[in-house]
Amino acid sequence: MSGSISFTRQFSHKDWIDFVDSVQAGGNNGINSRLHSIEGDLDAISEVIKRIAATLQSPAARPQTLTLSPTLAAVAEQPWQQLIGSVATAVNGAAMQATARGFMPINLPNGATVQGLRVTGSSAGGILTVTLFRQALTGGGQTAVVQLFHNFPAAASATAFDLPPAPQNANVVIDNTSQKYYLSASLVGGNTTLTAGGTTLNAFQITFSSV
Repeated sequence: MSGSISFTRQFSHKDWIDFVDSVQAGGNNGINSRLHSIEGDLDAISEVIKRIAATLQSPAARPQTLTLSPTLAAVAEQPWQQLIGSVATAVNGAAMQATARGFMPINLPNGATVQGLRVTGSSAGGILTVTLFRQALTGGGQTAVVQLFHNFPAAASATAFDLPPAPQNANVVIDNTSQKYYLSASLVGGNTTLTAGGTTLNAFQITFSSV
């Protein structure tokens, strides 16, 4: 709940003086006016208590991260070759591949709000696309939740990358009751020079918030 929660007393008692003041119902200093002022303060206290209760019942969302090692299942005939289960390199035998595709299912907490996707690795050239998809459990087309796209220039040796350069704000709520989620990675036009080192994926990191 936005805004600060506070209370400032409005009632200020003005002492009566014995044998000078007479108790009266009306007037600015009458008993009715004073009691109504106290009544107003009690109403204000009641509203503050309601706001405190509502705030306690609605805890703030906590930012979290899920870091994953690429374990990409092959798509078609151009798989990412898995190396020790922690990285994926566009390589087939002794030759670097110009194209590689793969996907992996992921599990996020139901009700979490996805904020962004981060990918680290190295590349000597090629167009890399990494996408967090969702798809209905009953099938049908997939929808991109958040996507990274980068065109790496051809180079004599692979250079480390950390994508994206700026924060994202996807704000997509995870619904495990009707959707499934997975990461997809593809490389097109990769550098096939063996000594250059190709393109390697080191880690995927998904940022999300949940209560």
